[in-house]
Amino acid sequence: MSQLNRFEEALHAYDAAIRLDPDYAPAWYNKGLALSQLNRFEEALHAYDAAIRLDPDYAPAWYNKGFTLRQLNRFEEALIAFDAATKPYNIHTS
Repeated sequence: MSQLNRFEEALHAYDAAIRLDPDYAPAWYNKGLALSQLNRFEEALHAYDAAIRLDPDYAPAWYNKGFTLRQLNRFEEALIAFDAATKPYNIHTS
C-alpha cells in the first residue's frame, strides 16, 4: 500500500474519532497532519483551527498551522501562528 493511501486511511480514522467526540482536539490536530501530508492545506487549516478553538494552548496545532500557512505563502499569518506556538503556556507534546 502506498504512503498516500495510508494517509487517506488515517484521515478516515480521524473522521470517525471526531464523529465519536467532536470536542477532542488531538483528533482534529491529527486530521490536520494527515491532510497536510496529502497537500490539502486549506482543509488542514480548518482542522488545526478546530483543534485550537477547542484548546487555545495546543502548541503543536499552532506550529503546524504556521507551517501550513507558510506552505500557502501566507507568511504574516504564519508568523502569528508560530508566535502563538512558542508562548510559555503552550506545553502540549502530542
